[in-house]
Parts: sequence; C-alpha cells; structure tokens
Amino acid sequence: MERHNRTDPGSHVGRVFSLLDLLGQQSAPATLSEIARQAGLPVSTTHRLLGELVSWGGVERTDSGLYRLGDKIWRLGVTSSWERDLRRVALPHARELAACTGAAVAISTMVGDQLICLDTIRGRLRSVYLAQPGDEIPLFATSAGKLLMSTVDRQALTDALRTRLERRTQYTQIVPKLVLAQLEAARQAGFAVSHSESTMGQSSLSVPVSTGIDHTPMALTLLVPTTQADLPKLTPVLRKYAEVISRSIVNRA
Repeated sequence: MERHNRTDPGSHVGRVFSLLDLLGQQSAPATLSEIARQAGLPVSTTHRLLGELVSWGGVERTDSGLYRLGDKIWRLGVTSSWERDLRRVALPHARELAACTGAAVAISTMVGDQLICLDTIRGRLRSVYLAQPGDEIPLFATSAGKLLMSTVDRQALTDALRTRLERRTQYTQIVPKLVLAQLEAARQAGFAVSHSESTMGQSSLSVPVSTGIDHTPMALTLLVPTTQADLPKLTPVLRKYAEVISRSIVNRA
C-alpha cells in the first residue's frame, strides 16, 4: 500500500493545515490580512477557510476580528501521546499530593500562548472550582499562568500582555507594569501565588515541573479557599512532588 507522508499544500486539506500551523506559531491573535500574507493565499480564500475552521471550533475569532487557535485544537492536543504520557506519569503523584495536603491539585502546561489544563484532582475540598482537562486557563490571573509566563521570551510576553489581559474578578491585576512585577517575583522565587484573581474566594500556589529538554515545563498547583492562611507553608511539599514528577517524566522520556 502506498503511504503519503505529506499533505499536498495546494489541496483544500493542505491549505487548512497550513493555516492551523501558522496560527499555532503566532504569539498573539492575527488579522485576516496577516494570515493570508503569511500563508500565500488570497484574502478571500483565507477568509473562507478560516470561516470553516471557526464553525468547526478549531479557530476562534476575537471581538476585535483577530484569529487564534480554538478550544477544540487545545482539547485535541491534550489527547496527544505526549500529553497522555504526562498525565499518566504525573497523576499518581498528584493524587498522593492531594491526599497528604487535603488541597485540590491541578496540572497544566503551555501550548503556544495558551495555558491548558491537563488534569485536576479535587482532594477533600468540595467547594474549590476546578478546570477540566483541555480547558484553557487564564494566563495572568492564575498562579500557574504567572509562573509559566515568567519564563517566556520578551516578545511573546509583550504580545500576551497586549492581547490576553482580562479582568476575571475585582482582584485581577490588568495593569501591565504591575503584572510584570508579579511575573518577576514569580521568576525570582520559583513559585507563584494567586488570591481571588481568577475565582473569588480561591487561592492557588504553583511550582514548575521540568519535563526535559525541548519540552514546555508544566505547572503543579495547589488550590484552596482564600481563608486558608497557611498556603505558603505548603511550598516545600509542593516542590518535593514537582521534583518527583519531573524525575518520573524525564526517566520515561
């Protein structure tokens, strides 16, 4: 049987895949004309193909008319072999962490300029809001987002600050200068915190999980009610489990 390793770039499917590739490489949402120029396609053709992708859910059109990859792509990405391996390796340790601390636990990673939930464990806290696997998580209103964004290059950070700041609660920080200060604090400390910035009455603490060379780091997060004042005291145990997960992932790779 003949095997085809590459899609014909001139075919309908090839053009669709090219547009998805282009959007995946963008550090911020792009205009129709920018996408058409980079794809080498007429604007009318690009508009029609993007319209099909928007209808399918693979591309989103923002309120300002810009385009970016949609939730369906991120959800499909979470089901890839690499993400499945990450979840499979990390979950037993995350469950143990939830059992020993009583806190809810979340595992997330960066895909382009999107922070994506890989999995969550509720623990003993029934009132804590948890994202679902494949959900996009706010970049600058969560401890995981702050932590991972503190490691990206300046251009990607500048683009994200311009397009991804949004007020989630009255405590969400949306002044770029102050957000940058939060990211710098996270970079220096090696952990990040959030208090009622994404969900009212909920705090989180995140540390990085190294996944090996050329792989985006994950964030390991504890989530508790904001009334739980001892959250910073959990940093050592959170780091301990992050190191265990990292060794398991790297040794498996």
